Amino acid sequence: MENTEIKKALITGAGGFVGGKLALFIAEKGIEVNAMHRPGSKLKTELANNPEIHSTPADLLDLESLIAASKGCDVIFHLAAYAQPWAKNMQTYYDVNVDGTINVLEAAKANNVKRVVVTATAGTFGPQIDDSLITEEIQQVLPPFTEYERTKQIANDKIQEYVNEGMDIVIVSPTRIFGPGNLSASNAVTKLLEKFMYNGFRFLPGDGRTSGNYAYIKDMINGHYLAAIKGKTGENYILGGENLTYRELLAAFGEATGIKRKSVAVPLFIMLGAAKTMQFFGDKFNIKPAVTPPFIRKYTHTWATDISKAKRELGYTVTPFKEALIETVDWIRKEKGDA
Repeated sequence: MENTEIKKALITGAGGFVGGKLALFIAEKGIEVNAMHRPGSKLKTELANNPEIHSTPADLLDLESLIAASKGCDVIFHLAAYAQPWAKNMQTYYDVNVDGTINVLEAAKANNVKRVVVTATAGTFGPQIDDSLITEEIQQVLPPFTEYERTKQIANDKIQEYVNEGMDIVIVSPTRIFGPGNLSASNAVTKLLEKFMYNGFRFLPGDGRTSGNYAYIKDMINGHYLAAIKGKTGENYILGGENLTYRELLAAFGEATGIKRKSVAVPLFIMLGAAKTMQFFGDKFNIKPAVTPPFIRKYTHTWATDISKAKRELGYTVTPFKEALIETVDWIRKEKGDA
């Protein structure tokens, strides 16, 4: 698609960290935005006050509301998902992530929407299985670690069925997102940074030598837009940044903040025990756990990622990690009134 063809877009999950940022980014390009959020909730003030952005209450599980929300749109950016580490009812993951995605695609079909960009997760590709970096072509040999990843993989398979029927759909798969914005489950790295700055956080999972890939929110948003105008139908693009071990991550936190703090390695069996306890209290007493055992088990694997496909086919670019981290530190300090 060419930019001139995008006059109006629906963004599901516009009340969230990434969706809200994307709505503002798209609106700045003069594109009209239907910012979808759950009925009964309200858009943030900066979105609600933007003349290009329209408050659009709709429910992923209500097809008719999605058809109404996407009427007249050229593109749908489908970001809404259930990504929490725990749910009181595990069926929630399937209902939102699979059935919700199917409903979005059915709404797009009903309104002849030109293109749908679906946000998945790089977690569906699984960890490294040898010294090779994770790519879009990696053959997964392990089952998904979390129910979130499992249901997002099922959704990806459903998407391919619609592509085979002739729909124009592109998938983007973010790695670990960080940057200024909501300190939610979708922005967990920034929450860790805040805890490092103000609560003495210094802990490493295991020996801290396993790797992850860290994507700056500004790059991620631009990647979504590039996928809409340059992505190839049916393709999946990993949107990420730099690969860092946990030791390197904490060292970078210290350098960006000027806080010298010796890291403390926490054996994974201790972390797993704590996660099991939290899971028990969640299941038994409905006390939402901060983390669950499947997420801890992910720490035993390495997740270094190759993002060359997005760079090559979309023109995706990456902000240097240290530069992005300093911007995030400055934002946190302003939010805390320390700037």
